[in-house]
Amino acid sequence: MSCRSLLICQILVLLAASDIRAGEVEVASDEEKSVTIFESRILPIFQATKPSSCTECHLHGVELKDYIRSTQQETYSSLVAADMIDTRKPDESKILGFINRRPTTPSLVTEKMRKKEYEAFRDWIRAAVADHALLSKKEKFEPLSSRVPVEVIRQAR
Repeated sequence: MSCRSLLICQILVLLAASDIRAGEVEVASDEEKSVTIFESRILPIFQATKPSSCTECHLHGVELKDYIRSTQQETYSSLVAADMIDTRKPDESKILGFINRRPTTPSLVTEKMRKKEYEAFRDWIRAAVADHALLSKKEKFEPLSSRVPVEVIRQAR
């Protein structure tokens, strides 16, 4: 018996032993996925004491946490109201473009942070726009934005 065949047999035995059969694996609903991503990857940005990657260009005038609220519903609704989330083309959401902006020579530490923030928001937005329960809620929240006037943000870049 070849090594490949032996490996395949071992995998099949392990699958049978763990009683995993096709169709029996429980898949999380869209709502569970989006809430899980929000709570595990977006809320920590909101609660962080360290500044976000935004401060690399904007100093302390703009923080990514200014665009997050304590609940998924409020954050999502507010970002949609501010046209920061594109529900039809989630990967083209304005907030992703903002997060992905970088100076001509970004620092390595900030670049890693920016990548982590971008991936967290991208994954959450993808899950959130697929969450029919989240989309159907009609609660209205104020659009989220920076505490600093747009003119100051532009000047700081």
